[in-house]
Amino acid sequence: MYVGSALSGIENRVSRHRSDTKKRKWHIDYLLDKGEVLSVIAIPAERKSTECDVLRALSACEEASVPVEGFGSSDCGCRSHLVYFGDADQEWVAEVISTRLSMLETIYPRSR
Repeated sequence: MYVGSALSGIENRVSRHRSDTKKRKWHIDYLLDKGEVLSVIAIPAERKSTECDVLRALSACEEASVPVEGFGSSDCGCRSHLVYFGDADQEWVAEVISTRLSMLETIYPRSR
């Protein structure tokens, strides 16, 4: 799973990533030469740091590992923005991701 930001428009960014005819600009562009986008989870955010919050939450999952140090994280202090869930069942991964994201206060602030 790759976690990135698209503060200027998620639709355009995802379309670009799915395109076969693009200049390689980001780490994910090179990865997608060999892979494909299976699904997209769009999280509305006004701060770029939200992607790092999401990444930390997903990295804390039991089955998560970092396959490539520095992937997609050259503009922040994160270890990587690529998380690998191994041979875990896709439904399980989707459930874990949904649960982790629902607990993130940066996405769902607690009412006071």
